[in-house]
Amino acid sequence: MAAVGGMGAVAGRDDMEFEILMSCMNQEDFALIDQSNIRTNVLIVNQCGRDGMREETLDGVSRRMLDSSQKGLSRSRNAALQHARGEFCLIADDDETFAEDVEQIVLRAFRETGADIVAFDLEDYPKRLKKTVHRVGKFESLKLSSCQLALRRKAILEAGLAFDVHLGAGTENGAGEENKFLWDAFRAGLKVYYYPAYIARLAQGDSSWFSGYDREYFYKRGKVTSYYMGRFWASAYAAYFVVTKRGLYRKDCGFWEAIRASVKGICSEKNFGDI
Repeated sequence: MAAVGGMGAVAGRDDMEFEILMSCMNQEDFALIDQSNIRTNVLIVNQCGRDGMREETLDGVSRRMLDSSQKGLSRSRNAALQHARGEFCLIADDDETFAEDVEQIVLRAFRETGADIVAFDLEDYPKRLKKTVHRVGKFESLKLSSCQLALRRKAILEAGLAFDVHLGAGTENGAGEENKFLWDAFRAGLKVYYYPAYIARLAQGDSSWFSGYDREYFYKRGKVTSYYMGRFWASAYAAYFVVTKRGLYRKDCGFWEAIRASVKGICSEKNFGDI
């Protein structure tokens, strides 16, 4: 494995410049690192029913695996942030194959934008933002996934940001953890930018939370958006989505079914019980 190329990352130190933070489950060894084409510092949070830290240094690159008995994607993300060493950290999942120069791409984006959070492109990811470097707003951020995001760790910690453990895979509430995280970042005054460069290829597979655009989907969507947007903006967003995205859901749910389920979710008692 080649050493990290000239970007200042030093394995085993608390001041490394760049680190990938990957969430996964039930890994026995470091094989996933090579399968994902990771050639830079990496911390894997491995939810596997046990606790501990494993670490190795290969060609000057730090490879760490935090075994965790906790459950839930948001808890995994938070554990990664708590144990990270990188000044700049890229959020990752275990179904990505990374570009050879991913570290250089991420560091260049932060240098050019001065951002606290930067979103990048993924190959085979269907949602797209306009292909220019630009500052992202609240509603545009709803198109982003957590594994597109790189973070300036100091800014995140100083703002007290964390992924909400009531949202995301492993909970009963579906997705939305990255959206709430970004909206919390906006409220904290952090700068979020989009940088149109591909950092990884995303494998196509079954979702752990999405089973179709049915009534349950719209109910959970209404409940979650109301949780972090408030009822007014959640209602406006629900109306926009139901009207403009009929092609996505028309096979699974009727127009008025989608409206009723969304309203029911928005108006529900926001009881996000812990997992």
